[in-house]
Amino acid sequence: MWVPHPNQIVTSRVVGVGDMGDVTDEHSTARFTLNVDRFILARIRARFTGGSGDATLAICLDHRDPSGLFDFTLDTIKEVGADNRANINHRILADELYQWEFRRGDVIVLTWTNPDAGNMQWAVEVGLADASQLQQ
Repeated sequence: MWVPHPNQIVTSRVVGVGDMGDVTDEHSTARFTLNVDRFILARIRARFTGGSGDATLAICLDHRDPSGLFDFTLDTIKEVGADNRANINHRILADELYQWEFRRGDVIVLTWTNPDAGNMQWAVEVGLADASQLQQ
């Protein structure tokens, strides 16, 4: 079983005060991809500060097929925000990495509707890795 070494994980970070990403808006904020043939999602970290309230964070796929037919919600984390889960450390287990494999052109989108957009700030860090060593 292949597990990426920490040095193989590409970390991307974004911050905001409004909503996170939007699967239908390619210019929205919390969108992550690697320009390789195959990549995996290894981790998501997030922090919420200021304001109040919680909302569901969804991990979504904006599939490379432009029809939208293959855009999916892959997982959700409930009650995320300043009131409950102000910090998230969501790690993909080693034996589940193959289920989080994506192809060139796919985009991982984190969607979250800020319940206090004027006051609450969020920061997200996503770790992606080249999956060329992951057996098919």
